[in-house]
Amino acid sequence: MTGKTHKTAGILTATGILLTTNIAAAPIEIICFGAGCIYGALWPDIDAADYSKAKSAFVVSNFLFGALNGILKAFHIRKITSHRGITHSLFIPLITWCIYHFSNIRPEFSLLFLGITLGLLSHIFLDVISGGANLFSPFINRRIGFYMIKTGGKAEKAYNVLQVLAILAIFILKIKDVFMPVT
Repeated sequence: MTGKTHKTAGILTATGILLTTNIAAAPIEIICFGAGCIYGALWPDIDAADYSKAKSAFVVSNFLFGALNGILKAFHIRKITSHRGITHSLFIPLITWCIYHFSNIRPEFSLLFLGITLGLLSHIFLDVISGGANLFSPFINRRIGFYMIKTGGKAEKAYNVLQVLAILAIFILKIKDVFMPVT
């Protein structure tokens, strides 16, 4: 999938969870969770030869992507792993989930890690249905997936439109609940 589709999936994940649950109440918690979902949805493509397609519009994400890219170049990570390798492994969301679940950090930072975890999982899911990913890397280097959607193809564009429509539907349903509560 392209960066645009992954970003939209991160926004859909954040919107769906924030507007249908009461996971975050304070504005800083909402921002941290939402930013985490978007960042997590984009981060795995840091292993791509042209990772610039995965950059978020947010300044913080661009800074983090730039810093991570510098680290990857310094350690020649792209020579060690292929695209959709370890950065697309279930091992990474497991680490971020453990930070969310087991650490004793401020609630907004905890929600940031939960958002990153969910964003990572959305990215991995989308890549599995568009050709596969090494889900168990670095332990088993075997790509698992389906070729249901061609990256950059018409089906992906249609899928991205469906994601945008889902985001709008969630907002409309939430607004309806606010202005027309069930009595």
